[in-house]
Amino acid sequence: MMVVRYTKLGVFLDYDCNFNKNVLFESSEWRMLNESYIWLIVSLQKDVLKEMTFLNLGLTSDVSLALPGFILYDLYKVNYSSPLVTDIAAEWNLSTGFKIKLNNTKVKLRSDFHGIRLRGTVVLTKLKTNSSNAEERILDTNILPHLDSVSRFTYILFLNLQDLYNFTFDFEVTESWGYLNPQGGGHDGMVGQLERGEIELGLTPATMFKHRMDTVDFTAPVWKFRTCFIFRHPDSFGVYKALVTPLSPTVWISTGVLCLLVVGTLRLIHQYEVTGWPDTELSWSASAILVVGALSQQGLASTSRRVSVRILCLFLLLLSVVLYAFYGAAIVTSLLTPPARTIHTIQQLLDSPIGMGVENTAYTRDYFSKSTDALTADLYRRKLQNSYGFMDVPSGIEMMRTKKYAFYAEDATLYLPIDKTFNNIEKCSLTEIELFPPYLVSTPVQKTSPFRDFISCGFNLMRERGILYRENKVWHPQRPQCIGDRRVARVDLESVMLAFVILAAGIVSSVVILIVERTVAKISQLYS
Repeated sequence: MMVVRYTKLGVFLDYDCNFNKNVLFESSEWRMLNESYIWLIVSLQKDVLKEMTFLNLGLTSDVSLALPGFILYDLYKVNYSSPLVTDIAAEWNLSTGFKIKLNNTKVKLRSDFHGIRLRGTVVLTKLKTNSSNAEERILDTNILPHLDSVSRFTYILFLNLQDLYNFTFDFEVTESWGYLNPQGGGHDGMVGQLERGEIELGLTPATMFKHRMDTVDFTAPVWKFRTCFIFRHPDSFGVYKALVTPLSPTVWISTGVLCLLVVGTLRLIHQYEVTGWPDTELSWSASAILVVGALSQQGLASTSRRVSVRILCLFLLLLSVVLYAFYGAAIVTSLLTPPARTIHTIQQLLDSPIGMGVENTAYTRDYFSKSTDALTADLYRRKLQNSYGFMDVPSGIEMMRTKKYAFYAEDATLYLPIDKTFNNIEKCSLTEIELFPPYLVSTPVQKTSPFRDFISCGFNLMRERGILYRENKVWHPQRPQCIGDRRVARVDLESVMLAFVILAAGIVSSVVILIVERTVAKISQLYS
């Protein structure tokens, strides 16, 4: 048997020899009259074309027949059961010499499929259809255009292809692109139907996984598949440590050390200065209250008659003015300017308190549960193995709108419902983080399918003429637009929680000290 692996193999065959005739028909039974071999058949019999109708020729077959009269025919069929198509490829005579008739590409020359009817499958996981209204609902842009948009986009491209190549197709609907069955036996869904020869065309693009590429072929890419986590980025001022963040830790530490130094200095002055002044100026608590009052711009608790104390208080007030100016400016700036985006990577999102969820589809469950990537596996273990891990798109968008929640799905699926559900302030806070870069997807066909090159050329032709661009504008929604950032500056309870905690700590401390003082006083009275 002739085997070809890397280059085409040319075969010259004398059809008038009975042995060669048997070789040709045996090769036909083995489906060897394909594009891997270039056949040149020579015969002196003029009626040999009738016998060629029994050959298993295909759309990409490269078979030429030379007959008396110096005529060279190009032979092919649209598929094995179609009528034989014979075109004069070249001829020779004394007056004109050798003249080539077919001087274009194979795809261009054989672009008429003669009305052949092909079978295909569309993958629909969200759009509800039945056998009577499937095509109507797929084509209607008013019926939830964000659902299964890639399948509906590609279906329209195939409608253009059937006009370009003169063929028709029937289709059925499935919910799976094609994944390996755990019990063996190949793939399910669309890829499984191609693998078993039940259909000729996959009408929905699919990701080119290795296990799929071993069983089917793919055409030219037509759709950019982009998925991402979308969430409302929390305001940097809307966190519990918002009252601390305006100043760096170094500034806070330096301020604290200076305050302790001032308290100690005041106590030292009161200890060694001239005696006879009020006792209220001699305690540690009085010195601490004086420093706190000055830093918080509440004024001094009392006015000292000591020059040394007044000088120290003067510089303490100057320090508080400078610190408060920067602190107040930072607070106002954080309220009036758009919040800084501090979450830029999946790892940062994973380490944040934001919840995470994924659209509940076959490909997301398959990817996250079987991924060998360390980051993806960690994300699946920490964030997705719970009741909010996998959900439908409406539930995920509502969680994203009302809670600190990041939802993962294809951007074309999320943009339209987000645009209709979110207000302008919520749209302005949206952030996207990709788990992996976008990639192009292609429609699958049967392995070694003769239609692959024709479909690919048709897609490329539609790309050159702007059809792909137009349909992409129809079926791929644009990202929700933020019209300015007209938000009202407001402070949430979480932002000032630290101040309430400090107040609560003071109340609790005072009550505890009061109880201790009363207890000690009663014990003293009992023993006095």
